[in-house]
Amino acid sequence: RSDEPALTDPRGTRRDRQTLIQNTLSTDLTYKQDTWSLTPRYAVTLNRTEGGERSLVHALGADGTLDILDRNTLAAGYELTVGEFEVANDFVGHSGRLAFSRQLNSLTTASLGGSASHRDVQDAGDVNIYRGDIGLRRDVSPLYSVEARVGYGVTDAGGGSRGEVEYSLKGTYTGNVVRLTGTSGQSFQETFLERENVGVTRTRESALELRYDLSDRLALTLRGRLAENQFLQQDREDILLDGGIEVGYKLTRLLSLSLGYTFTRRDSNLRGFDYDNNRVRLGLTATYE
Repeated sequence: RSDEPALTDPRGTRRDRQTLIQNTLSTDLTYKQDTWSLTPRYAVTLNRTEGGERSLVHALGADGTLDILDRNTLAAGYELTVGEFEVANDFVGHSGRLAFSRQLNSLTTASLGGSASHRDVQDAGDVNIYRGDIGLRRDVSPLYSVEARVGYGVTDAGGGSRGEVEYSLKGTYTGNVVRLTGTSGQSFQETFLERENVGVTRTRESALELRYDLSDRLALTLRGRLAENQFLQQDREDILLDGGIEVGYKLTRLLSLSLGYTFTRRDSNLRGFDYDNNRVRLGLTATYE
């Protein structure tokens, strides 16, 4: 039960705040041999808002991997998703994916991937998304790691065929007391399973996070994010700006206390969708080992 925007409104599309009650049951069974593995899985999620809106989502899928000559891995997967909503349109979704990766050396891994998704949206027509990409991950040193994926995506959301370059970049520096992580990406994103179903968006996002350990017990974290959402099935564009700070203090080996502040601003080309949000969080966490 939460009104945390990261859970209830991950793309910041809503104008109001709602408390979401979510119950999820998931299971998977992995069968693994020396050179291959197979994992069938199933999940059912029931969402309910305090206003009484309900949704039920079933997800059934399977993932498989095959190791080829020690340094190569072939992976494939399929997922069937069925969503029933009181407010949004019901839909049935099919997704298939295929990927090949090769470990070039102990520090570098290269990969190729592709996927196809079909969404049958009730009373709103079908939506298809196709994408393919290449990727490279390298641990430059014990302190630095970089990961990049570049590809191309095509969708018919909004009528006609639209293609965009898709990419994701991630760099991490891990020192003795400082950890810095930067990410940037652009891709097509779906909102069919979210309470505010706005179809498919072209999302461009960059984020930066800095964690500084002031002592063994005290840590300071700074976060910033800039995102742009273009709604392919609406005449709408939003820009989101997030910034936040969090202080964490370890009370004991099992208990930790956190205090944080986040500011969010959304600017939209449509009247009535702009807002500023100030959020203060106080948390107590118990960890059992």
